[in-house]
Amino acid sequence: MSNTPEGTPDKAGEEAMVCKTPHYEVMDDTNKRALKVMVEEGVDVAVKHMFTDQKTGRALSYAEMRLRYG
Repeated sequence: MSNTPEGTPDKAGEEAMVCKTPHYEVMDDTNKRALKVMVEEGVDVAVKHMFTDQKTGRALSYAEMRLRYG
């Protein structure tokens, strides 16, 4: 992860780096959104995002999450 001179993570740089991987091009929009959350807000927030139905706010089971995110 690159850092700015102030020692804070360069989120735009991270996102740009991730979006250049060959896997990003074949991701569906649901996975792209989850990846964006992870880059911008961290892994813990991304996990919460992936275990929550984005339309209803309902908690997803592990099986439901895997169906959406692989």
